[in-house]
Amino acid sequence: MHNYQIYQTPSQVSGLRSQVTSSEFQVPSLRYSLLATRYSPTYSPPMSFREKGGWWVVAQVVAFLALAVVFAVTPRDEGNIGLVVIGWVLVGAGVWLAGDAVVRIRQHLTPYPAPVAGAPLRKGGAYAVVRHPIYAALVLEVFGFGLAFGSTWTSVGAFLLAAFFGAKLTHEERLLVAEHPDYEEYQKRVPWRLVRGLW
Repeated sequence: MHNYQIYQTPSQVSGLRSQVTSSEFQVPSLRYSLLATRYSPTYSPPMSFREKGGWWVVAQVVAFLALAVVFAVTPRDEGNIGLVVIGWVLVGAGVWLAGDAVVRIRQHLTPYPAPVAGAPLRKGGAYAVVRHPIYAALVLEVFGFGLAFGSTWTSVGAFLLAAFFGAKLTHEERLLVAEHPDYEEYQKRVPWRLVRGLW
């Protein structure tokens, strides 16, 4: 036995018509919206792992794992209190640089060299000290950590890490110049990439 619902009043019939109309055109309108977005002149497809510089991120992870192994297996000499103090000062400076930079970037923070599309160019705070404060902070922290715990090879590894970041940020800055028309002016105003006054 079938259960049929009979619409007798005009309001019921009108309600049924509105339901059919909305359900009939909801999916096509969504489809047309997606097609219009995709074929818009301003639309750009998502970048691939390689295009974003994913292999640089993989190499960076490997570099930090190698530094952790070096710290764990090499001998340490913690007898020089002066080096310990200097080491912790450098670590503190690195924490400040990284913290200020992260607060300014917020949701646009990315480990990839390719900048996040639409993200504004930051120029203040830590970015007025050096152009790549997060990389500078990581180098300072590794170097300071090696001094604080008497791990000479860890501190040496910080120089190798700086060389790696130098190569990575060279690639990154080419993408930043393409993304931000005023990046070249920012390079002139803040000429130091990692170490203020030196590099």
